[in-house]
Amino acid sequence: MDAAEDAKALDIFPYMKVPEGGTILDLGAGTAGLSERAARYFSRAHVVAQDVSHELLEIADHRRALIHILFGNALDQVLPENSLDAAMCSSCGHEIESFCGTGSMQKVLEVMLRELKPGAAFVHRDFIKPDAQEVMLEILDSNVREAEHSAAISGSVSDYSKLTTAQLFFRFHKEFAGGNAFSYAIEEIRGRTFIRLPAEWAYEFYMRKDYVANWHNEIREKYSYWSESQARQAFEEAGFVDVRVIPHRNQWLVDNRLDGRIALFSVQSSGELEAIPFFDTHMTVLGVKPGARREGVPFGDLPLVNYDRALSEIRIDRAAGTVDIGTKHFELSSAKSMLGTKREVFFLSGEPRCVLKIPRVDGLNVHNCFKAMQQTIVHDDILDLHRVPHPKVLEFDTAGPPFRFLVQEALPEGAECAADLIEQGRLTEADIEALATIVNSFEREKRWQLDTNPFNWYRVIRPDGKPELMYADGKVYRYDEKWSFARVGLLQWIDPRYVREADGRGARIPEAREVDNPSAWWSADDELCHAWERHLDASLLPVASAGGQPI
Repeated sequence: MDAAEDAKALDIFPYMKVPEGGTILDLGAGTAGLSERAARYFSRAHVVAQDVSHELLEIADHRRALIHILFGNALDQVLPENSLDAAMCSSCGHEIESFCGTGSMQKVLEVMLRELKPGAAFVHRDFIKPDAQEVMLEILDSNVREAEHSAAISGSVSDYSKLTTAQLFFRFHKEFAGGNAFSYAIEEIRGRTFIRLPAEWAYEFYMRKDYVANWHNEIREKYSYWSESQARQAFEEAGFVDVRVIPHRNQWLVDNRLDGRIALFSVQSSGELEAIPFFDTHMTVLGVKPGARREGVPFGDLPLVNYDRALSEIRIDRAAGTVDIGTKHFELSSAKSMLGTKREVFFLSGEPRCVLKIPRVDGLNVHNCFKAMQQTIVHDDILDLHRVPHPKVLEFDTAGPPFRFLVQEALPEGAECAADLIEQGRLTEADIEALATIVNSFEREKRWQLDTNPFNWYRVIRPDGKPELMYADGKVYRYDEKWSFARVGLLQWIDPRYVREADGRGARIPEAREVDNPSAWWSADDELCHAWERHLDASLLPVASAGGQPI
């Protein structure tokens, strides 16, 4: 990763001219590794790392000795006009195009033009779309015909690292954007097998074929969206001048991932095939805002994140039974609250019953506390999409992020915490089936994840009299393998010790040796294990349903 950051820095920093005391924006900064490098390289400048993801900026938070954090969507203007002396964007433009819609990067360019000072440059580095129309792809390290009809292509796959290059090609065609995003034809020429397909899709395949550990996320993103000429045109249409496009080739990728595994050919007018080099892998595009350089908005006036200020605006008067946050006033039904590891929860007075959730003002990791608020507010629609029973978010802090409060429906009267059901041995197969159905949906998709800590789940009685499990916490975060249900949640729901040994309202996290030794806790004679086996996806079980090997 350090080598990758170095390459990005070399592709970007030389094109930025930053005056002493100037302000640099790293747009879509993610974990802010490049932002920190910029702060060291431009040591007398202010570097602002902007991203819309709390999960990524949580990692970036420890870098705040050198950088400043800003929450914001790249498509929205979150900084004043004429406030930046330089801006950069590295390897996130394709995500914006993939998830925000075709043409979204054009909107980003328009925002950047407004936020930059006259004479300042925006430097953008990302993938580059090939100019060629069609190529013949030859896979050298595996048999295409065998792969086309193998079981790995027709069934589900739990470990993509075990697939051959040819099998990965057919999985890519089957799964990218739901399947059939492009057409191809297999042709035999002089005893060799070739795949005829559009050049950009050959590029899309070979640029991601080794990212198998995160396959399900990678196939949601189309890497290439601008060719060299299209990038130039986009910058000029947005209003930039002195536009330059500098293509790059990642030679390490060519030498270590492509050569000897695949080859590219073009079809000549004579019908003969001619070997062609692999396409350029990336490009740097820079454009300058028209006008002579002049002073703009001072750095001190920028709306940067200030956690101390946000926490100081939360005023709790337990004696009076009130909470004031900014200009919002809340009356409490009780001064008592429930303390989670990241949030504090109060019941509000009045009907219908509602709860007020705020970040813990005494939390050990203040960023984590605010992140938990964001995960509930921003992703509430994901719970609806997956049909997860949960209390609805009724109101939230419109001044965020960071969000200082949210108001949520209260759990129905008589709701029973799943942690109590587990400890008392009252968990039923209906409870297991309900949770397993939800977990299967999320874990198979591997895009989003829920907190399956039993303290966050409650058995409630629906209006029709039937019981169901309700997710009270409401957090939805990006999928992380280390928190998979197979490694953490399943043990917490099977063994009551993890509930009894809870830290506050968080069940104890299993240690690696416990997860890696399923024979110690997964019993063939235990009815609870049988219930989970009947309803949980086989890939999440410590032993496959058909008597497979331990995971």
